[in-house]
Amino acid sequence: MRIKPKMDVKQFGLLLFLAVMGFLRVKPIRGEPVSTSRFDYEFKVLSKLVELETEQKRLRETVDTQQTRINELQQQIETKGL
Repeated sequence: MRIKPKMDVKQFGLLLFLAVMGFLRVKPIRGEPVSTSRFDYEFKVLSKLVELETEQKRLRETVDTQQTRINELQQQIETKGL
């Protein structure tokens, strides 16, 4: 005859809490698998930063080109006396 240990509510609650926390640890966070190394994460972040800096430079060049064109047109207007 086997004796089954009785589990009270506190023990059951603790067991349930540990099971849920264990499940949450295994679940991927924000699309990143748990096994992703810190290096891979930092590489992704730095790659995105380089991409954003390149885009910023391109946009800045576009703004400079447009500003130059605006200045040229303003000078033409001033010389024609419109």
